[in-house]
Amino acid sequence: IIPVPFAPVNNTTTFKRFSSQLMDSDPAAIWMSSEEWDIFNKNADNNIASIPRLCGDIFKNYNSNEWSLPELNVDNTAYLQYTSGSTSKPRGVMVTHRNIISNEKLIKKRFKHD
Repeated sequence: IIPVPFAPVNNTTTFKRFSSQLMDSDPAAIWMSSEEWDIFNKNADNNIASIPRLCGDIFKNYNSNEWSLPELNVDNTAYLQYTSGSTSKPRGVMVTHRNIISNEKLIKKRFKHD
C-alpha cells in the first residue's frame, strides 16, 4: 500500500483536482472524512464512484495495540506526492523513505536543529 496525500476536498474546484489525481493514481481505496464523503457523493462521476471508500471516522475507536510495524526498506516508496500542477497537469512523484531521511538531515543541518 502506498499512501497518496491529497489537499482537503471542500468544494467543487478542489474536487476536480482531487478527481484528476484519483484517476492518475488508480487507488485501491480512498480514506476520507465524513465531510469529504458528502462532497464526494455529490460530485463523483462513474469513473471514481466505484472506488471503495473508507470513512476516517470509523477509526476513532481503533485499538492501536493491534497494529504492527511493517518491514521497511529505505528505498521503498513512502508515499506518492502530487506536484502543484501550476505549469502543467499535476504529476505523481514517488517519495522514498531515504528521500524523507535526507530531507530531514538537510533541514537539521541548515537550521542548526539538534
